[in-house]
Amino acid sequence: RIVFLRNEIEKAQSLIESRTKDVNIETLDKLKGKIGLSVVEGEGIEIVIDDSPTSSREGANISDTLLVQASDIRDLVNMLNAAKVDAISINNQRIIAQSPISSIGTSILINNSYISPPFTINAVGDSGSIMQRILNEALLPSIYKRSKKGEIRFKAEPKAFLSIPIYNGDFKANNLNIVK
Repeated sequence: RIVFLRNEIEKAQSLIESRTKDVNIETLDKLKGKIGLSVVEGEGIEIVIDDSPTSSREGANISDTLLVQASDIRDLVNMLNAAKVDAISINNQRIIAQSPISSIGTSILINNSYISPPFTINAVGDSGSIMQRILNEALLPSIYKRSKKGEIRFKAEPKAFLSIPIYNGDFKANNLNIVK
């Protein structure tokens, strides 16, 4: 009887260990996706935002209203994050919580890399709810106003399949603690 009970206990412990391992691996995979360490694939939307066809990012007569600004891209990324998308990329640069989106003169830097227009923003998530937000002009008033005037080009469309690459920038480890 004791041998039988020990065998049952060992079977139960093995089952618990295998299930725990699967849950831990699943949790780890989700976390890796959230911080940009794994490719994220699925349905989503593709947004293309571009400078006016009559504009130039070089020369003496540069008009800011005819150029896509870093703030326009930040507005789109913030709106997508509010829509709880699974992952975002801009011109194949994965965007994570600490991704800098800035400008130097007329150049736009994303993850400290120079990015040229047109800017293709891909977001994996529920394309219906994301499109609902994108089409709400009150959430992106500057972009819609300039787009209607022909100062910039802006379009968004749902996609059945998108693949968001892994983050290839640097991670700052200022607040990390090593656990032993």
